[in-house]
Formats: sequence, C-alpha cells, structure tokens
Amino acid sequence: MQSLLKETYIPFGTQYYRAPSPHKSDWKKDLRKMSELGFNTIKFWVQWRWNNPEEGVYYWNDIDELMNLAQKFKLKVMLNTIFDVAPAWIYKKFSDASMITLSGMKIGPQTQPHRQIGGLGHCFNHDGVTEHLFFFLSETVNRYKDHPALEIWNVGSEPEITSSMAEMRAYADDASKINDMLCYCGNCERKFKFWLKEKYNLIEKLNICWSRNYKSFDEVELPKTRNTFNDMIDWRMFFVHTLGENVKRRFDVAEALDKGKHPLMCHHVFIQGFPVTSSANDPWNVGRFGDLHGFTQMDDMAMIDILRSCAKDKPVVSAEMLMLPGYTLDLPKTIDSYDIKKFIFSGVAGNLKGFINWQYRPEI
Repeated sequence: MQSLLKETYIPFGTQYYRAPSPHKSDWKKDLRKMSELGFNTIKFWVQWRWNNPEEGVYYWNDIDELMNLAQKFKLKVMLNTIFDVAPAWIYKKFSDASMITLSGMKIGPQTQPHRQIGGLGHCFNHDGVTEHLFFFLSETVNRYKDHPALEIWNVGSEPEITSSMAEMRAYADDASKINDMLCYCGNCERKFKFWLKEKYNLIEKLNICWSRNYKSFDEVELPKTRNTFNDMIDWRMFFVHTLGENVKRRFDVAEALDKGKHPLMCHHVFIQGFPVTSSANDPWNVGRFGDLHGFTQMDDMAMIDILRSCAKDKPVVSAEMLMLPGYTLDLPKTIDSYDIKKFIFSGVAGNLKGFINWQYRPEI
C-alpha cells in the first residue's frame, strides 16, 4: 500500500474496461500498446449486474483474463466496483427495490449511455438489496485481493443517488421539475423517521425546528416543497447520511477482507453538475474514508483544491480525467497542448498523485 504514497510511483494510465466494451479481441494488443507508451496503471470496472448475472452465480472470466494480461504487460490495476447497476434478478426478487419520485413514478431498472447493461434505479435504503450488494463486494475482494496485478481498490465510483441520470437532478436548478425528487419509497420514509428521532430525540424539538405540532415521529410527513426550508434540509441531508453509511460499509467490508494489502479509495464527480440537494453528492462526507481520495476531473481546476480539502490530508488522484470526453453522438476532439496544460499541468500544480485518463477506446 505504501508504494502509492512514494514519489517513485505516480499512477498514470487509463480507464479501459466497462463491460461489454472493449471487445475481447482488442484486449491483448491494447494492453501491450499501453505498456509500450509508458502507462503504468489501468482501470477495470467490476459491475454488479454484469459479474453477478444470477443469484449465487458469478461471471469472472473477463476480469480474470484482463488481470492476467495486466500482469503480463506490467500494468498495475485499479479495480472499480460498480453497484448502481443492480442485476435483473434483484428487481425480480424485491418488487420494491426501485426508487420512487415525489410524483410517484417508479425509477428503473433502466439503461443510460454510461450504463448500457441496465440496472439503474435501485434504492440504497432497501436492506435486502444492499445486503446482496455487500455480498457481491465480498466475493469480488476475495477473488482478486491476492492477484499480483492489483494495486488499488476503488469501491465508490461517483457515489450519488441519481446514478448519473441527469433528468433526476435537474430540479436543483429548475423548480418546475421538483416532482423528480428522489426518493419517496416506503423504505426511505421509514428510515427517515428513525433518523429524525436519532437527531432530535424529542418530537417537541422537531416541532420547534419545523414549525409543526406532531405528537410522535410516526406522524412526520415527507417534505414535498422547496418553499419550506428546515424540513427540506433535513430530508436532503438524510440522503447524504444514507449514502455516507453505504460507502463507509463498502470500505469496512473491503478492508476486513483485503487486510491492508492495497489502498482503498472512492472518487467523486464534480459538485457543480451533481448538487448535494438532488444527488446527495457530498465529497466532504465520504472523503473521510479510505487511504486515498479521487475525483472525476473535468475542466474546472478549482475542483482539485476542493477535493484536496475533502481528502483530509490523504493523497488525491484523478480517477477519471475527462481530457477526451464524448457522449453518444458527441464525438471527442483531438487533444492539443492546451488540454495537457489544463488537465495534467493543473493536476501537478494541485499536488495530484495520479492520473487515470477516460478512456482508451470508444465504447460499443
């Protein structure tokens, strides 16, 4: 683990595998080329839906082969576990697994360009779902913790509750879309009331803060308007708490099984586009955990300083450096010297300890 903290090793490489892309026929030549170019690190996604297609059944062939190729070409691996893509069998097993909007619309399971395999939409307050989530993490860590190519566990890729579904967070800036607020399922309501009881202890204290006259916490109604503040602040901070506890447990599970062999980290998406009010994206909350901290590096240089503040003196890496972005029909441009200055040189100036480019190949 200490190797990452030394000046002799600064991770520099690329995100490569998000199943089903790239095709297997490209793997060997691509990893060989990375090694020839001087890259020292590569990132693979281990996706819950893809690698756990049936309850109790795991598919590791792809990650096994990629790990072995990385070892062959002397590339260190960051394994990135992805949990927002719940398997199809989860939604069959738990009919109430999906998040619910304020308007009552059920979210998921669904796809997005960044999650073509589907599975988006499960609620992090569903105990049955999350137990399977953590069991999948345990299976993943146990399988790869002793692989010689493994260097870093990334157990939280952009932790936030909307799973990058942009339409689900637009209400933070557009009051007309308030009906898209998440999540109003029964599990969230039950746990919110328990959280309020833990916070206020006495219903009289909540009544003073919220200007209500409830007789018990069971009577509490879920906030539904942004025009009253104290109740809505509690409602949104409850999801910050939910996500923080979920990510903390990921670290606890991985640490208990890995036993300190490899550094643990998560990485955040930029807070301007993922407001805490709609997505619960709070790097100060989750930045408390792990040995490293990371972020999705876009074109805002201030984010480097923000994430370094969140990291509490831990090393910070650019876990997804979007110097070559693209989205569906939006083709990326050719990288020029200004891009290098904006991303690499600003990162060096900001004391970043690693750079993982997004990404080596266009996706299918």
